[in-house]
Amino acid sequence: MTDDKPRLAIAFVALRKITVPSTQEIEKALKSSFPEKTRIESIQIDGDKKDITFSVDGELCIIALMEFPISWGDLEGPCATSWLWKDATEQMKQQKAHLIVTFSGTKGTQIERCITLTKILSAATKAFDSVGIYWGPGSVVLSNELIQDQASSAAPDDPPLLAWVEFRVQHNEDKTVNILTTGLNYFGCMDIEVIRSQKTASEIMKMVMSVATMQLGGDVFKDGDTVGPDKETKIKTHHAKSFWDRPEKILKIDM
Repeated sequence: MTDDKPRLAIAFVALRKITVPSTQEIEKALKSSFPEKTRIESIQIDGDKKDITFSVDGELCIIALMEFPISWGDLEGPCATSWLWKDATEQMKQQKAHLIVTFSGTKGTQIERCITLTKILSAATKAFDSVGIYWGPGSVVLSNELIQDQASSAAPDDPPLLAWVEFRVQHNEDKTVNILTTGLNYFGCMDIEVIRSQKTASEIMKMVMSVATMQLGGDVFKDGDTVGPDKETKIKTHHAKSFWDRPEKILKIDM
């Protein structure tokens, strides 16, 4: 079950240069990132060019310019383990400043609000001299191209999983594979772990992403429930202690 309480949605954009685009450039980037019917209004840049405010369908977004980089202590791990963005470490070390992007909408579900934030992030990477983005709850870093791709198709029934959730892939010495997620807990869902599986990483990833999508869609997995790609395949799931010793229980899939 997802958590639909209104909560501030927040993420970060790493910048190469401390520059602020014009309101026209910001508007153009926003309109290119949202469906045509979306109302983008009241774009304002404060006198110090430190805060940009605007509304998306009547709800407030604030982009705050920070004239210093995102802490490398936050980025080092996600950059080192990113399999989607191979040169994440090299690229993110180029940052000179960053944006804090917050969306304080209360309409719709938390999923829908985070989709709006994801599209705002995509727009920010087009308007600013951006290196990439950092989604804190999932410890995810993505290049400009990847966040724009994720945002372009994002919808409640097709959430941008790779923007919100880390899918950590670990290859063990005995040739088994672990895949563990981080970030589903932010949405009130259970993070997922597959440990020491003899299946291929792609097979496991397909299942884990499917179960993640189902949870974000509202499905609840009880301890002992089964899951599978067809009626004949029944893969057991468990509520278990995390392999990473996280405080909350996770959803372990026996693959």
